[in-house]
Amino acid sequence: TYSFLKRMQPQTRQTILLIGSGATALALADHARNLGLTLLAVGGADRMEVFTKSGAKLFVSYKDKEYLSKLKAELDSGVDMIIDAIGSSKTINEILPLLKKSGKIGVYGLDGHLDYKIDISQAAGDFSYYDGQIYDEGSAHDEIIDFIENKKLNAWDYLDRNHVYPLERIKDALAASHGRQVL
Repeated sequence: TYSFLKRMQPQTRQTILLIGSGATALALADHARNLGLTLLAVGGADRMEVFTKSGAKLFVSYKDKEYLSKLKAELDSGVDMIIDAIGSSKTINEILPLLKKSGKIGVYGLDGHLDYKIDISQAAGDFSYYDGQIYDEGSAHDEIIDFIENKKLNAWDYLDRNHVYPLERIKDALAASHGRQVL
């Protein structure tokens, strides 16, 4: 996730709007914080606390009928980046008008990758598009280790000590994840 975000070349104090509230989105949120970005997020209401703790300036539920107006109220002139950590184009098309001219869109999630469509008529102007075709997690290794050593990343934010599954119970672990019982 870090190498993906870095490939988008964010600049300190830029605003990023993140779609999603799973482990991938949380990792992106932590990386955004560590890079000095202002983070807004749209996701499941049950994850508001963990994203606020991770530094989100605003977290809104995608089920909130007013989520777009809440995002707009938080913005002066739009967002510099949108990252979709889910991969379903419905939400990105709803929030695309919030992207600044020459902004950047990253699609990291794969849920709807076969029929993912961005309605470019909703954009304020040109934008750059990033996907996972260039995948180089190894390039991020040293910076990630530095974040861990400096207590800027904590694996226990992603793991639940009360839900440790041996390999024989992998189906139970996947069911717990799918049921949002664990991150």
